[in-house]
Amino acid sequence: MSDNPLVTVIVPAYNGEQYIEDTLKSAATQLYDNIEVIVIDDGSTDATAQCVKPFLSDSRFRYIYQANAGVSVARNTGILAGSGEWVAMLDSDDLWMPDKLQRQVDLIASNSDVSLVFANGIEFNEHGDIGPFYRDRRKFPDGDIFCRLLDRNCLWTSSVMVRRQDLLDIGMFNAKSTADEDYDVWIRILQRGGLTCGVWEPVVRYRIRIDSSSCNKIAGYAGLVSMFSKVMTASTDRRHVQIARRSLAKAKSDLLLSRARSVLISGGSRRELCRLIFLAWCAFPERCKPLGWIAQIMVGMSACVGKSLARRW
Repeated sequence: MSDNPLVTVIVPAYNGEQYIEDTLKSAATQLYDNIEVIVIDDGSTDATAQCVKPFLSDSRFRYIYQANAGVSVARNTGILAGSGEWVAMLDSDDLWMPDKLQRQVDLIASNSDVSLVFANGIEFNEHGDIGPFYRDRRKFPDGDIFCRLLDRNCLWTSSVMVRRQDLLDIGMFNAKSTADEDYDVWIRILQRGGLTCGVWEPVVRYRIRIDSSSCNKIAGYAGLVSMFSKVMTASTDRRHVQIARRSLAKAKSDLLLSRARSVLISGGSRRELCRLIFLAWCAFPERCKPLGWIAQIMVGMSACVGKSLARRW
């Protein structure tokens, strides 16, 4: 790797007029300036294009419009259009601190064997800061984190940089995926034995939005079921298979509970609600609460169950 690698910054956008200007400003003001910023407009119907236009006077910025095809296809369009040795992901509503890329490039220089670099960050919403991704340095993922990643996604998309060649080698993002497409990519890259390292100091601001695609719980859990099934099929490591099997069972349970909440919201039958919750317990018996929820439903306390499901599913 060169001492001053070109970094391709991928910014997929769909109807992003509300936040994208601040996002692009945070990319434009990076202390590390050997970058190309590619904005992929995924068929926006708002003023996204007009918001991006002022940035195009900077030769580092490019704008690509495509018919709406989803965030995975948009990211793949950017990857193919770019030429950087490393690719940094930046969602159109998130923000980078000025030293984000510089810190990560410095890490890469001293850890030439890493496949993925990430960073700590702060979650925030319209009311203010929620808190950092990681509060305890001892829990910060580093090195070979594949087993930990199988248990849960411990990486935030807008904090991640990966080698462009690795993305090409694994076939990039799954164009059919509508949720957790980033998690799937991290799994496929690190399943090949790649190592990670991260910037402990928060250098990313991750916006929490009620209307974001990450809130589509049913699609998200369905994607996890598919992903963990593929990991189990492809892996020859017994430990990886064991962890993936547990994560698959948990994801199946989560999917059923999300569907149960949907039935409850739509006023579906009590029988169907109980059936889905019971199947959720069967899929992941470690989780005992579903049995208590069934008992509550049977005595007319469905509203209490709805509140419990709303906290996560």
